Amino acid sequence: MSENQQKLIYIGRKPLMNYALVAIQMFNYENAEEIKIRARGSNICKAVDLVEYLKNMYYKDLTLKDLNIFSEEISDEKGSKKTLPSIEITINKGKNAPAI
Repeated sequence: MSENQQKLIYIGRKPLMNYALVAIQMFNYENAEEIKIRARGSNICKAVDLVEYLKNMYYKDLTLKDLNIFSEEISDEKGSKKTLPSIEITINKGKNAPAI
């Protein structure tokens, strides 16, 4: 994997700590400079909580690089379409962040 390759975490139904551990792994062991976090619908709150948790507990130099809010149209098994709000948060670890 190249160093500039963007890392992406999709937020779903799992507990917040699962996603936090994935982000920590990406920052520390895969040397990612930035991570994108995507969520839809009711999971948007969990995505915001993840960023705040990482900033408060692990990376004091964590910065918000980009924030996109948009709608996605999805279809279920029956073929009916639904529009869901979506968010994509891009965070940057910062140069002075300690490795865990």
